[in-house]
Amino acid sequence: MTGEPQVRCEVALTLAQWSREVVKPVARLHLENDVSKILISTSYQCRRRNNAATGKVSEHGFANGVDVMGFELKDGRKVLIAPRLDSIEPERAFQAAVRGGSCAYFTTVLGPTTNAAHASHLHLDLAIRRGGYRLCQ
Repeated sequence: MTGEPQVRCEVALTLAQWSREVVKPVARLHLENDVSKILISTSYQCRRRNNAATGKVSEHGFANGVDVMGFELKDGRKVLIAPRLDSIEPERAFQAAVRGGSCAYFTTVLGPTTNAAHASHLHLDLAIRRGGYRLCQ
């Protein structure tokens, strides 16, 4: 991971498990390379959802979420999160597998297919919802 993300212990442990069990294997499968870094832009940040003036506090405000901007590979290349709907490149398969695999580890997964606000990153968090509901978009 880049920098020093500030998150709750449970989020840090989940990120490590997700990296080991999803990110690294699918990078080898689709990119024939190893991931050396997870590029995180936002972790703890006291703010409301979507930086709005009013409304609910974001999971970032509870150190319960991260925004993953992409991945750096061992060969130095970077695979940044981006809309890739019509792409036939292996990066599309990698990104789709990473996003899909995230849903088994995090209770909220938002990305480029969710909306324009998440076009350049994956938002991952461990929000607790009634009935164990999970949001994977």
